[in-house]
Amino acid sequence: MTDRYVRSADGSDGDSGATWPLAKATLAGVAAVDTAGDRIFLSQAHAEAPATAQTITLAGTISNPVQVLCGNDAAEPPASLAATATLSTTGASDINISGHARFYGIVFTAGNGASSAIFRLGNAGGDSQFYENCSFRLGGSSSGNRIYAVNASGSTIATVRWKDCTVKFAHASQAISVNGGFFEWDGGSIVAGGTDITSLFTNAVASAATAIVKNVDLSGLSSTANLCLIANGLDIIFINCKLPASWSGLLATGTRVATFRAAMYNCDATDTNYRIWISDFAGDLIQETMIVRSGGASDGTTSLSWKLTSTANCNFLSGRFCTPEIVRWNDTVGSPLTATVEIVHDGTAALNDDEVWLEVQYLGTSGFPLGSIISDSKSDVLASAAAQSSSSVTWTTAGLANPNKQKLSVTFTPQEKGYLHAHVCMGKASYTVYADPLLTVA
Repeated sequence: MTDRYVRSADGSDGDSGATWPLAKATLAGVAAVDTAGDRIFLSQAHAEAPATAQTITLAGTISNPVQVLCGNDAAEPPASLAATATLSTTGASDINISGHARFYGIVFTAGNGASSAIFRLGNAGGDSQFYENCSFRLGGSSSGNRIYAVNASGSTIATVRWKDCTVKFAHASQAISVNGGFFEWDGGSIVAGGTDITSLFTNAVASAATAIVKNVDLSGLSSTANLCLIANGLDIIFINCKLPASWSGLLATGTRVATFRAAMYNCDATDTNYRIWISDFAGDLIQETMIVRSGGASDGTTSLSWKLTSTANCNFLSGRFCTPEIVRWNDTVGSPLTATVEIVHDGTAALNDDEVWLEVQYLGTSGFPLGSIISDSKSDVLASAAAQSSSSVTWTTAGLANPNKQKLSVTFTPQEKGYLHAHVCMGKASYTVYADPLLTVA
């Protein structure tokens, strides 16, 4: 491991970078000589403003990454970290970063004025990059500018993680794009003073990607901003995030495709802890606090149900819409159990077992944690559909013209103690069902 130093004020890329007096002038300059495991220190006063695209290729390996750290240049090596180093390109000058590395305390800005300039993070196949207390800012106001949080072409797979990082935009159509591999954003916010965007996330190419956004303050978005613009293959989850005041945007907007799914858990602008929203090609699920079952699910204060609204794509054969797991511990072994979820819908006709059903996973093999699945859907695609059972439980049904109460039940015999995992699934297109997410087992 070698410590290397970068300071724009008095550095020179012709120097070795071995000390502060011999500091390199640019991050690209030190990246040209780094080796796996090096620590690269950027002065707290470092302010780099190149007029050309920056391709930063670091020599770190997955087991021995390079560290790129903003530190106080009063000591060598720095005794404390800082978060004030800047790398700001001008004109149509992209910022591309490849290699296994950890970054701390750098404000990156791509382009300025009306230019087209983008970020490409995780820009080489297999990259693993971690950014802490950094900021990514699109300075150019071209509508197509993107923060490609993972790659840009989708031809390579990488892992990129942000910790307490911020973003800023300069045009309403700009966004963060995740184009392959895995992206995680844990903590951080939207920088004040930027342009309000229409949608925060998108996926620009036909590739598969997974993203987790948690503990992020999104209140800097406009009240009408959408969290996702549906495009290609993206599975994204928002957890414990703060939303804009009076937020009226959508979790996901755009043409629904089978390779896209977005979920939002416990995100809100007010003091609630039960909000949920799931959106995919087959339907949407949101929390409901008015149409609820007496004695059903609750957060301890507020009675809750799940409102499932299917799209025209929803069908029994290959396009079902399913709730998240309803999980419950089971101690019973060797005796039959019946698991039930109550539902209600607005219609005179009962729903059949190919239109709504319950699936439960349990441990059905003695001596092994091998799961078994049981369902009360029709037995196979050739079987005739039958009505699900009616129910007599009490629901508050204000607003339903013809409240129709039914129950979904399965009976099974566990062979091991363990968790039961239940889903309510819909196969009926363009319909709404309210499900009580309290799994009763008797």
